[in-house]
Amino acid sequence: MHAPASPRTTAPRHGRGLGSLAWLVLPLLMLYLLSPPPMLLLAERCAFLREGPGEKVAGVIYAPLLWCAGRSPAMQSFYQWYTLEVWRLPPPDFTFDVADIVDALSVTHATNAPPQ
Repeated sequence: MHAPASPRTTAPRHGRGLGSLAWLVLPLLMLYLLSPPPMLLLAERCAFLREGPGEKVAGVIYAPLLWCAGRSPAMQSFYQWYTLEVWRLPPPDFTFDVADIVDALSVTHATNAPPQ
């Protein structure tokens, strides 16, 4: 006699969930938060980042960080310590205006506009 056929069972699959996403997002966030001083050093050595489109792109990328640091005393004091003590650079300027982003975006948009 044959044994009765058992219903086919499959082991539950454990896919990549929020844990995998966190392992991707958290290092990228830390890299972004700690990257302004190295970018300042790079800008000193690279004309593309000091003037022209590189400066505007960097301004747009770091605008949220500057905006937050300009409004948070804890974040501002961290960046002053981090820039002065760790990287030995002059302290950052946290005077930031949203108009700076608008100007940078309008210049970028104007250069991508089709000729009339």
